[in-house]
Amino acid sequence: MWNIDAYDWNRNVDGAAVAGRVITLILLRRHGVALFHEHFWECAVGSPTVFATLGHVIDWPDCHELARL
Repeated sequence: MWNIDAYDWNRNVDGAAVAGRVITLILLRRHGVALFHEHFWECAVGSPTVFATLGHVIDWPDCHELARL
């Protein structure tokens, strides 16, 4: 279901790189489903930047709600 991997699981990638990767790929592709892993610290560091940068132009559905559909 996802087509943008945030790479937040990669120990060689920091939170800023996670945010930059997701923002860049979403802007280039103009659509997509980003995969974040909530149990990795880089997700917690990078995702607020993604939401602040793109939050006003992208829908952010809750994956738990989508699973119930």
